Amino acid sequence: LFAAVFESVEEMTNARIVAAVTAARPDDPIAAMQLGTAVFLDICTEPEMARIMLLDAPAVLGAEGWSDISNEYNMGLVVQLITRGIELGRIPPQPAVPLARILLGALREAALFLASAPDPAAARAQVGTVLNGIIASVAAGGKRA
Repeated sequence: LFAAVFESVEEMTNARIVAAVTAARPDDPIAAMQLGTAVFLDICTEPEMARIMLLDAPAVLGAEGWSDISNEYNMGLVVQLITRGIELGRIPPQPAVPLARILLGALREAALFLASAPDPAAARAQVGTVLNGIIASVAAGGKRA
């Protein structure tokens, strides 16, 4: 039963991220990844979303079940943006799926840090800065937008 609740939350989260990225229509896939990350982190600051996604889901589903469901709803967009970045020369050629899994892993860890932080606003700013740097580093060696 909880898995269905978590899947619904992941679906809503993904829809909000896709809607924000689609509305902004960034030409640069790196900017799109950074925007999607910002939207996700903002969602993670919403208490009810954080509780389901970051506290209850890993506890109830276990780390692997939590990660598997999360990847199911988020992997497609990340792989699509990475692939587009490679096609445009913004990201050096490399395997898109492993890179996407690594980026999503970093994003999940940042969200967990945010969920347990004593000062969520400060933590949100910190993880946002760190993740923007990680995403920008993916484009190192690629063409500038």
